[in-house]
Amino acid sequence: MSEETLRLKLTLKEIPVVLEGEEGEEVHYVLREMPGDERADWMNKMRKRLSMGVDGKTVSILNYKGFQESLLTKCLFNSDNENVKPDVLQKWPGGTLTELFKRAQELSGLDMKDANDIKKMDREGLSSFITSQGLDVDPEDYPMLRDLRKVVSEEFGEDGSKNE
Repeated sequence: MSEETLRLKLTLKEIPVVLEGEEGEEVHYVLREMPGDERADWMNKMRKRLSMGVDGKTVSILNYKGFQESLLTKCLFNSDNENVKPDVLQKWPGGTLTELFKRAQELSGLDMKDANDIKKMDREGLSSFITSQGLDVDPEDYPMLRDLRKVVSEEFGEDGSKNE
């Protein structure tokens, strides 16, 4: 029997980021993986924004305001190696923030791999919430779940891969 060696690096992963300003000027940043202690702190703070079922699974996000910025202020650094401040991030286009947020999640091990994860989390979370409240409701009949499934199916294919 052969033992497999697990090799990992203790350096934080980084991705260079170049944003183009309105005049075409380039501004350079670095998107960096969070160290373990900062990641745990961020996860604990974000948990307060979530509605949880009795089984501890997420049912919904209670407050979206500053959600993406809260992660990016921990992961995005300017050319002086300083964290980018929330008031700066809040002026950027939503699509730019979303793309940076997704990459920051991936770097720090916080991402969902595909639509099947989203569907599973939603189905399990909603079922847990319904059960915890003693309700006799079929999750398939719950309008919010149908709306979420519609959004997910528009964004992702039936196999869970992202539509281009």
